[in-house]
Amino acid sequence: KLIEDKTIDESHKTLVPQDGAGSGTVKEEAPEGETVAEDTLRLRFRHFSCREAEGPRDVCRRLRELCHQWLKPETRTKEEIVELVVLEQFLALLPKEIQSRIRAWDPETCSQAVALAEDFLMRQRQDEEEEKKEVAGTDKRKS
Repeated sequence: KLIEDKTIDESHKTLVPQDGAGSGTVKEEAPEGETVAEDTLRLRFRHFSCREAEGPRDVCRRLRELCHQWLKPETRTKEEIVELVVLEQFLALLPKEIQSRIRAWDPETCSQAVALAEDFLMRQRQDEEEEKKEVAGTDKRKS
């Protein structure tokens, strides 16, 4: 039995048994020329539900499989994997407004995400200062 996350866009995912025997081991295939977005793989891992599996052993097997699809330990260094996990946690800790704007830029490293967050906060402060100046200017004209 292949377990699929129904929230994923089905046009970008095909689950194919690796050994052809229906062992439940799956590999990721995407339409020609396309790759499954890393964020999609991360979300599959993070949103996996126990209800999608048959017992504790299957839950653990599927989590391991989804984690490997996301983190790709066979092609990434330990440091690259740590960077992905820290980046995910950093983004998760940000206020929703900042988080959504930074995710839209799709940073690949923590330093990129930090720079985007700092830029966002700097612009926000500048906008607030300009707003205060405008209000102060309006108040002086009323006097």
